Amino acid sequence: MSVLVLHDDDFGAAVAARLRSVRPGTVAHRLGGWPDLESLDELITGYEQILFAWSRPVRRLESAVDSAVLRHGKTLLPVVAEGLTARVGPLLGPRAGATVDCYYRRRAQRMGAHTDLGLVHDHFDDHPAGEPAGYLGATVAVVCGLAGRLLDGDPAEPRVVLVQPHLGEATSSVLLGVHGNARARFPVPSEQRTFARLRGIILDAMEATA
Repeated sequence: MSVLVLHDDDFGAAVAARLRSVRPGTVAHRLGGWPDLESLDELITGYEQILFAWSRPVRRLESAVDSAVLRHGKTLLPVVAEGLTARVGPLLGPRAGATVDCYYRRRAQRMGAHTDLGLVHDHFDDHPAGEPAGYLGATVAVVCGLAGRLLDGDPAEPRVVLVQPHLGEATSSVLLGVHGNARARFPVPSEQRTFARLRGIILDAMEATA
């Protein structure tokens, strides 16, 4: 299946080079600046799978690529360096039921208010080529292996793998889409939304211990 790697310099370029060497037919394209929507559409129309390889988390750019991928019914897989962690995913096919924005919103939700993560993301949104740079060669090999497995897997399952090479650890999860996101096939009834279900569980637990 045809793969297009959209990448920056440094880590993103290394990921693109590695994938081209192990997956014949992979095409790499360096995004030198903020692309307009028409240029993004032209880039991705000839490919079934789009891999976004970047050296730092850039929410707005990643979301713009995701929107273009969704418009054309393609599959997106981000591979992004997030400090000491490398993220592979979420894998976002047309039926995935989640978006890049869902990932960032769930991440912020999980981290809570006592974090500077939002400030970091804001900085890289404004400075997508900003430092820090650098990467471990072994990290590139690991994330490319994982990327290959995900690209060959089920594009309807928005799986995310976080790799921490300095600890020798990796965690895998499936992204839960935010209600009403662009890939949501059917609206979730209010009584079935996560907060409503949790409220019921908590109330039942309180009654049982009263």
